[in-house]
Amino acid sequence: MVVLYYVDPSSGRKFRSKKKVLYYLETGTPQPKRKKGTETPVEKVDWLFSSNASADSWTPFLGDDQVQVPESTTQDWSATFTSLTACQTD
Repeated sequence: MVVLYYVDPSSGRKFRSKKKVLYYLETGTPQPKRKKGTETPVEKVDWLFSSNASADSWTPFLGDDQVQVPESTTQDWSATFTSLTACQTD
């Protein structure tokens, strides 16, 4: 197995990704580590309403590129929304 990495000659610090190397070269500090399970929040969600004979539905799309949200995430959001709105009506 071959492991490729960049070693900074002055500090001896090792990097395994080009992204981390570039960050280090531009800032002079290593890239901060992210906590597991944290995600970058979505800046924009557009909802498309569609109505047909059997049911009405809302479909979410992310960002300016209008990427459709995976069905599993849509179901999670729907369950959360339903439980939140049910609490408000009680």
